Amino acid sequence: MLAVLAAGAHAIAPSVVGAQSCDQSQSGSCTVNVTLRAPIPFVAQISASSSTSDIGLLTASDLVPGQSSGTKTFLGPVVTAQANFAWSLTIRAANATWTYSGAGAPSKPASDLAWRVGTSGAFSTMTTSGATLMSGSLGESLSVSVNFRTTWRWTTEPPGAYELPLTLTMAAP
Repeated sequence: MLAVLAAGAHAIAPSVVGAQSCDQSQSGSCTVNVTLRAPIPFVAQISASSSTSDIGLLTASDLVPGQSSGTKTFLGPVVTAQANFAWSLTIRAANATWTYSGAGAPSKPASDLAWRVGTSGAFSTMTTSGATLMSGSLGESLSVSVNFRTTWRWTTEPPGAYELPLTLTMAAP
């Protein structure tokens, strides 16, 4: 509690406008003007219901018969954002390719992941440059469910562990 009070005392520091003084013997009353200043920084908060979204095991039903690739749709996290300014929240892949551990060295592009807000509507291809996930006004708190769809190439992506880190960034528009 003491650290909070000390931080608050530092953030709202009175400053005397010019060097002012008052001598009560002049009129029986004395006035000195003081200005309080409260610098308020940009404050933003982003949270996700989970830091990991599990695609789940791929099965034969994820393969389209006669095709060399298939897709799997899965639920991602619920993302909540709020700020004391108008804001935009973007989503992007942190890497151009998925990391892989296993036998072989496949190069699975980030664009094999698509995303959308909610469970209906069109998917957007994941890129390494930010795409707007949601936007809010001053003080507005919004939550959205992010859903994903991955494309899997059965002929070039061997069994193993694939991961793609994503980055959420909030900024003033």
